[in-house]
Amino acid sequence: MEKFDYIFCGFGASASLVLLSLYDKGLLSNKKILLLDKEFDNTDYKTFCFWSQHSDNITQSLNPLITFSWNKVKVGDSKADYITPFSYNHIKSNDLKSKALHLLPSINHIKISAEIDSIERNDNGSFVKVNGKSYRSDYIFDSRTPRFLEPKKNEAHIYQSFYGWVIDLVDSKIDPTEFKFMDFNIEQNEHTQFVYVLPFTENSLLVEVTRFGSEIINQETAESILEKYINSTYGNYSIVNKEKGCIPMTNTQIIDNNELAVIKLGAANYNLKSSTGYCFKNSFDHADAISDRILNEKNISKLNKSFGDQFQGRFAFYDGLLLDILKNNPKEGKPIFETLFKKVSVPTVLKFLDEKTSIVEEIGIFYKLPWKPFLKSLISRIDYQILLRPMLLLFTTLCLLILGNFSSIQSIVGYGILGVGMFLVGFPHGAVDHLILNDKWNVKNMYSYIFRYLSVSLFMGLVWFLAPEIALMVFLLYSAWHFGQADGKTWGLGVTYSFLWGISLLVFILGTHTAEANNIINPMAGLSIPFEVSRFLLLPWIILAIYKKSISFLITVIWLVIASTLPLLFTFGLYFVGQHSINGWNEIKAHLKINDRSIWIKALPFHFGAWILLGFFCFLSINSDSFESINYLSLFFIFISCISLPHSLVMNKLYLFKFR
Repeated sequence: MEKFDYIFCGFGASASLVLLSLYDKGLLSNKKILLLDKEFDNTDYKTFCFWSQHSDNITQSLNPLITFSWNKVKVGDSKADYITPFSYNHIKSNDLKSKALHLLPSINHIKISAEIDSIERNDNGSFVKVNGKSYRSDYIFDSRTPRFLEPKKNEAHIYQSFYGWVIDLVDSKIDPTEFKFMDFNIEQNEHTQFVYVLPFTENSLLVEVTRFGSEIINQETAESILEKYINSTYGNYSIVNKEKGCIPMTNTQIIDNNELAVIKLGAANYNLKSSTGYCFKNSFDHADAISDRILNEKNISKLNKSFGDQFQGRFAFYDGLLLDILKNNPKEGKPIFETLFKKVSVPTVLKFLDEKTSIVEEIGIFYKLPWKPFLKSLISRIDYQILLRPMLLLFTTLCLLILGNFSSIQSIVGYGILGVGMFLVGFPHGAVDHLILNDKWNVKNMYSYIFRYLSVSLFMGLVWFLAPEIALMVFLLYSAWHFGQADGKTWGLGVTYSFLWGISLLVFILGTHTAEANNIINPMAGLSIPFEVSRFLLLPWIILAIYKKSISFLITVIWLVIASTLPLLFTFGLYFVGQHSINGWNEIKAHLKINDRSIWIKALPFHFGAWILLGFFCFLSINSDSFESINYLSLFFIFISCISLPHSLVMNKLYLFKFR
């Protein structure tokens, strides 16, 4: 298999930028390069535009290719204004490609005009198949057009489609120092549409109509709009060239095989900003980072962006709201953009689009925009099914707090709710571990499973008998791990944060009920909690929930703070049944792919077995001298620790698989 130092799969703008950057840093000397593209000779007219400051690296590096540059902008009918400290720059696609291809005579290369069959990987690394032949390299750059998964909830996949004419004016002249960014004074056709004008000379300019929407603008519609706009604005003209294109505006995941170990470029590496379709500047920065890492012999694969990393943070959230509006309420696009450029200076807008504004600046921007479409988009993104459970928990807690003035009624209602909850989901969610391990009832393996399950439980009971202090510590640690995994999976926290959450949770519940907790813990292990904790302990988790934009997470933490004013058993019981057990139940249901009724029926043998074991455990404990001073609550939690240890081990396998 022939080996190359670099292989380029596709040779458009992003690949050209990488090749130029490698050349500038002396990384092509004595290298063997393979270029693969089905259209090396494509001369279709395309423009690449970007805004930058004079001192920026992109401006300095690409200055010889910049054919036109403007520092004044006109938005709609507004007066032209300066965009200092930025300039808006224009590069012809053919100029960029030509400069990259002109390097080829000076370097060792092979250029193949063909469709790529596939990119594959074996034990020796990744390789490319073309026309039945295979070519290998440690650096394979893949800039082919990506394919996307179907959008999930709170995701959108629309298009920025455009069609433009380069024209010469016959009778009129224009000011070549100012470009027109967005002119919405055209028919919208149930979409968001505007005209974009780049003047090259006093009588030569590019006029382009752009549509943001789910449907790609067709040539007939675009030409009709262009003809009306040019005639009414500039008069007679002649067409010199034509440009058309379509860019995805999306926050959906790219279909990708991460095991191929190739370097993704352009849109394939999420370099497109989802709300605008701008990609060129991100591709330049990416190319610069690639050559830097190769020069310094660093791991280049880390530059491949993941879907999770790319669409997190506040700017991704802003983009998501706008995409929702453009997809579901496209007529709202025009008033939003017109208001934006009318009330916010263009330099500030450009800084915002570069994601370099502060939160204070962003609040100022959104304050000036129409709030109804954004509020509607925000509400539509809420998953009410996920919110229902924490809201019910909050409502139940408030009801029990109100009943606090009637302690007997509060006890009847509270313990009644917990008793029903333990029967319906508390014990049953831990009674289907055999199905998680085997996916179905397997009689041959059942006796072995029961023996192993009881052995682990008996071992935990033996630890309680011989070293109750150690048993208590083990119980608390694996409970924190287990609770954290269940909640962390729901909120997308990751392994480390999940464990920290589990620890915080137990410390908070026990530390806000020190006296009650010690009445249970002291008889179990002869230990006491020597401290109380403030309800501010959970403040960092409130901040994290807000940062992650997880309303379910936020309500749950707030609910726990409020519930901490209830008696210990109510606080812990409501969490265990209403939060932990239901989360675990839903995860098990998703894994087994069966409904609630089927799971509950399949849990019956071990469910009733747990109650029988509880009775047997209490009988032995009450008649044992070693446990004669232990109260019933302490005995109950010792029993829970014994039967929950094997359950936690089983669920750990499931959660670790899900966390990967």
